[in-house]
Amino acid sequence: MPKTSFIFIEILFLFLILIVFPSLLITKTPFYFQENDKLQISLDSGKIYVYKFNHPSNLNTLSLQLKNPLIQNNSRIVIELENSLGNSLAQFVFFGSNVGDPSWLDLNFPPQSDTSFVINLTTDNTIPESLFLLSDPDSNWDLKTTYQTPKFSHRFQNTINSLFDRLQKMDPFYLSFYILVLVILNWVFLKK
Repeated sequence: MPKTSFIFIEILFLFLILIVFPSLLITKTPFYFQENDKLQISLDSGKIYVYKFNHPSNLNTLSLQLKNPLIQNNSRIVIELENSLGNSLAQFVFFGSNVGDPSWLDLNFPPQSDTSFVINLTTDNTIPESLFLLSDPDSNWDLKTTYQTPKFSHRFQNTINSLFDRLQKMDPFYLSFYILVLVILNWVFLKK
């Protein structure tokens, strides 16, 4: 087999493994990730905790970070997702036993076409300072979101962008070392 065709096959294989297969298999795209762990908002009975945020269409997953110290509290927690008009899109009921010290509470629902959302959180907690919502000092809740990416072309573009973002964040020394090892291995293999 000629050396140039081997290099072409190798590049094609890397392209398939790193870009095409992930684009085919990964249909959810992470969008928003905020984790501060600095401020703990005590969740008490009789209060409604409201958080508003914007997101691209097809919001599919939402995660909030809550804390139940020593996992003692078993109070009911109701989380409702609404659009900007106040229409309820999804409602979730959890109990304190579902919350760790701290842990992410994952909420999965069908993709939503709206772009502005409101989260309403209520609880029947009567024990003060026993159940918390984590946020930053500006009252931005710890939040993770993903959205459904139905078109292959968008997933393909997201995969390429994600790959380049990760390469840019890598330490230049390790990246250059890795590329050097690949070049040396190719040179040794093609020399045979």
